[in-house]
Amino acid sequence: MKQLVLAALLLSGCILTGHSRSGNYYPPKPGSCELTFLYGDMSKLLALTSQGYEQVGSVSAGNGWGGIPEELNDRLKRAVRADACQLGGDVVMMLGGNNYSASFAVLRKPEQRRQVETPTPPPNTLAL
Repeated sequence: MKQLVLAALLLSGCILTGHSRSGNYYPPKPGSCELTFLYGDMSKLLALTSQGYEQVGSVSAGNGWGGIPEELNDRLKRAVRADACQLGGDVVMMLGGNNYSASFAVLRKPEQRRQVETPTPPPNTLAL
């Protein structure tokens, strides 16, 4: 049974994603939040941050067996949307990609930056 599930995932071209938070904490947005998608590189990312945008995290997408689109198409946007919204982002910039993985910077618009929140530690953790 496990082999059937794995085979179905492989054939479906499933894209796995993960994210990491950086900078200030912002509350998550709904999983289908509105995002602006851009192509970029480090110089374009630095240009946005010099305009007041704040990088709030990054998203990685991959599947290990190939088939990740190198262009920012609807399939790839759907795959990273929930992670970017979880970070409280407004803008997703594709920084690079190949057949196996893609990386994205998640930014928050300058007018949204005022809504910084201090995260509440999960239950059963020690707050210092």
